[in-house]
Amino acid sequence: LAALAGAAPVLAATAGKPTWLRAGLAFVAAFVANQLVILGVEQAITGACEIRPGVISLVGGVNAAWLAGLLALDAGLRRLPLALPGFGRPA
Repeated sequence: LAALAGAAPVLAATAGKPTWLRAGLAFVAAFVANQLVILGVEQAITGACEIRPGVISLVGGVNAAWLAGLLALDAGLRRLPLALPGFGRPA
């Protein structure tokens, strides 16, 4: 829910912009919101921050690679004459 709450305003604010820009900015907002919630929960439960920045950057890198791959797949599928839903396009 935190990721959705972070990404939704970004998507609304970037309406009409290129899909790659909207998706990239929404990804960053969602990732930051998600990491802040994880950090807050960890602080409340353990009282200390045990999450290492290196781990966060690795997770972010893997997530960004998946996003790039999915956007590339979406762009490729949109070129085919199929009636498939796509990111930023009504189903």
